[in-house]
Amino acid sequence: MNVRELLFDVVYWFSKVLEFSLLLRVILSWLPVQTPDILYQITEPILAPIRRMISNSPFGGTMFDFSIIIAFFLIDIVTRLVLGFI
Repeated sequence: MNVRELLFDVVYWFSKVLEFSLLLRVILSWLPVQTPDILYQITEPILAPIRRMISNSPFGGTMFDFSIIIAFFLIDIVTRLVLGFI
């Protein structure tokens, strides 16, 4: 395995861990259980800036939290861009 393949794998699996963490956070938010702090530590640095941008936009103040959906799109776009350059 060369450095390029290793870097590709690291970026790919890092994005999958982020996506899984976001999905797990959504699922656990629907259940009457306490969400583990590690999920907040992984996902909040991604979601907080997106929430701030949404709150400053015309879509701010709605009942729905679209930050998760936007985070999935951004992770996918960034991953594709990075993997395209590797």
